Amino acid sequence: MRWGSRSRYALKTTRIQVDDFVGQVDSLVAVLGQENERRIDELRRILALAAAVTLGVVLVVIALLQRALLRPLGGLLDAARRIAGGDFGVRVRYTGEDELGQVGSAFNLMADELARHYHLLEQRVTEKTAELQRSNRSLELLYHAIARLYQAPSAPDAYEATLRDIDRVAGLEGSFVCIEPRPGAPAAVIASSMGACPDRAERGEEACAACRAGSEGQALALLSPTLLRFPLRDREHHYGMLRLSLPDGARLEDWQRQLVEALSRHMGMALGAARRTEQERLLALQEERSVIARELHDSLAQALSYMKIQVSLLQRALADPARAAEAEPILADLREGISAAYRQLRELLVSFRLGLSADLSTLMEDAAREYGTRGGLEVELAVELGACQLGPNQEVHVLQIVREALSNMVRHAAARHAWVELRGGADGEVRLEVRDDGCGIGAPPADARNHHGLAIMRERARSMGGEIEIGRALPSGTRVCVRFRAATASVALMAQGDAKKEMET
Repeated sequence: MRWGSRSRYALKTTRIQVDDFVGQVDSLVAVLGQENERRIDELRRILALAAAVTLGVVLVVIALLQRALLRPLGGLLDAARRIAGGDFGVRVRYTGEDELGQVGSAFNLMADELARHYHLLEQRVTEKTAELQRSNRSLELLYHAIARLYQAPSAPDAYEATLRDIDRVAGLEGSFVCIEPRPGAPAAVIASSMGACPDRAERGEEACAACRAGSEGQALALLSPTLLRFPLRDREHHYGMLRLSLPDGARLEDWQRQLVEALSRHMGMALGAARRTEQERLLALQEERSVIARELHDSLAQALSYMKIQVSLLQRALADPARAAEAEPILADLREGISAAYRQLRELLVSFRLGLSADLSTLMEDAAREYGTRGGLEVELAVELGACQLGPNQEVHVLQIVREALSNMVRHAAARHAWVELRGGADGEVRLEVRDDGCGIGAPPADARNHHGLAIMRERARSMGGEIEIGRALPSGTRVCVRFRAATASVALMAQGDAKKEMET
């Protein structure tokens, strides 16, 4: 019993002790929990402070990066965009000793160079534009001046208009053109925008001689700082002078000088062309007068001479009554001579009034049709010149030879058919042939005073530098054949030679 009581007592004691121990453990756990919570709070405060410090450092670093890196780079980018847009006056502000500062300095140096080159380019473009405008005005002036001069090289209006253009383009006070109507003759002012020649007004004809002597062998003579003269000449002759008056202190620029020199050369060439054209007209007139004189001498003059002799014989026969019977045959011969002279006069008038109003083929067709209708015969015409081209003088002679041959055929051949052929060869030789199937040409007449058609045809053939053959045709009829060289034969042969050389190469 006593052991049980002890056991219960010991158990109770142990329980009490365990409860105390558990209480102590709970106190310890409570103390430990409080300590942990305190440390956690401290850790939270430390972490919050560290986060705030880190955030501050990051912000400071970002601010420093923005100030030291992003702003300079942004300025460089903005400046590059503005330069790309054409604003070459932009510059960056950040130019320090670091890498970005060196980049900024290099960028500003590049911008300076670009601005300088762009300014130079703008200057050159402006200069080239002004030069092109000057060239355009000069070419326009040259075009209109040359057109006027070559259309009317002797007309004062053409030179007046040209002088007005020169005064406007070169900024002159005035100008004038004086020319010599004939070599060695006194010069005359044909166009002026400044009045009469001042030197001629003072010194007379001596001034013209001195002006011409001073211009020999030189393109430009300087009379005074404001008075210039340019000779009007071509490669062979001197025709006159172009005088220019500049404002005080002014000088001709290079392009103005070149323009005036070009105009003076063209004026000289136009005057030379006019002189040569006038000489050609005079030569043509003299040749025409010679042809008319030759034609009259070969036809009417001889016929009139024959009639003069017949009149003398008639006067003698009428003066003697015993010879009155001889007057009748003399009168018959005189009447026949007058009729022949009248017929030759009409043929000459037709020949002299003949004009090349159409091409040669058409005119030859008209002649063949005219004489075919007149003689009641058939005329076949063939014209094949190929590359040969006849000159105007040659066309006239060919047409007249054809008309003369057809006229003789109608009057004397009693033909029913005729052939007219005009053909050009590859070597430049032209052959004209007129033949018929008539009775044929006989022996030369004993009295050839009224038979001048053949002589005239021979003369025309010689004037073209050709040869003529007049004889019988086979099997019957008459044949007239003329051979001569075309006016453009040498040019055609040269072209063929050049073509052969090109083919060989």
